[in-house]
Amino acid sequence: MESAAWTEYMDTSPMANFFNWTVTYRWDSDMVRPYGYVKPIGNVPLHPSESQMKEYLPSWKVNYADGKTKMAAWFVTNCHSKSSRNEMVQELQKYVQVDVYSGCGTLSCPKKPGEDASSEECLAMAAKNYKFYMALENSLCLDYITEKFFGILHRPIVPIVYGVHDHYDQIAPTHSFINAAKFESMKELADYLILLDKNDTLYNEYFWWKPHFEVRYTQKDINVGACHLCAALHNTTLSPKIYANMTDWWETQSYCVFSPLIS
Repeated sequence: MESAAWTEYMDTSPMANFFNWTVTYRWDSDMVRPYGYVKPIGNVPLHPSESQMKEYLPSWKVNYADGKTKMAAWFVTNCHSKSSRNEMVQELQKYVQVDVYSGCGTLSCPKKPGEDASSEECLAMAAKNYKFYMALENSLCLDYITEKFFGILHRPIVPIVYGVHDHYDQIAPTHSFINAAKFESMKELADYLILLDKNDTLYNEYFWWKPHFEVRYTQKDINVGACHLCAALHNTTLSPKIYANMTDWWETQSYCVFSPLIS
């Protein structure tokens, strides 16, 4: 479930011709065990066309900006990532307010004993008071999207991600998040956030999909991968399979990007 970027903790070279199946977060695994997914509850497409979006966008009836007085929040404990997310936030803070909680910041969230800073209670607090949340992963590898994203997408707050692959576009509804990697600079991103902050209509368009989809990210949802494994073990029609080169599949084909240039 950790990304393929952390190669120093796992040597895959001895794994050649050893494994028959894979059960990982990657969607090209034999059995997929994602951190979450988006499930339709109606007949609306996950990725509507431009003409369809014009039909869905005006449908919001809730002002998701109401009562929110702060710009962006981030709960983070790992201050040494492989994705340069800390440097990205520091650059963004030059232009807009980004409140950083927990071990890598100066703020703390009141929480129950034993819970971490990204507990359900703290995320609910962020969704109530902030318009945006920095849903940034510790590494940038194909399909590596954790509960940092799904737990926020589930709430009435706009996630900001840094996606160098197209996996966010594939698994999430169109216009439901902001990809910082699509902007030429953090200044350009900041200008866009300021625009949304001042315009409730534009801000609320990021929630057009709420009546049509639900976000699944609980432990029960994640464990669906084990159910797929169980079903495969009972399927006698499957052809034999073996991974001749696990290093190629797990490391090379994860297409991890290290320390992207963030200006």
